[in-house]
Amino acid sequence: IRDIGVTGVQTCALPIFQNYNFALIHYNFEFGGQVANVRIFDSQGRLIKELANNDIIGTTGFYRWDGDRSTGTKAPIGYYMISFETFDEKGAIQHFRAPVGIATTF
Repeated sequence: IRDIGVTGVQTCALPIFQNYNFALIHYNFEFGGQVANVRIFDSQGRLIKELANNDIIGTTGFYRWDGDRSTGTKAPIGYYMISFETFDEKGAIQHFRAPVGIATTF
């Protein structure tokens, strides 16, 4: 896993030719009790997977994306965008975005 420079969120690539065929989206916040929405979009901006919908989260944790779509089929090779949104009881909203890719050997 590598830090991609988005505060609070880390991701990794999905090299499907290795044993690491998933992405971990780590979060680390100062305060818990926020509500999170985590979504995966394809390169055309279409929603392909929703990992969290109004989940109440603690200060640290992670979500795992297995490179699949909401239909259960594998997403094709390419680049994707992870959208991680949180909001708290005061209405403060935070948006994080991070790219992730699915690759293979030729």
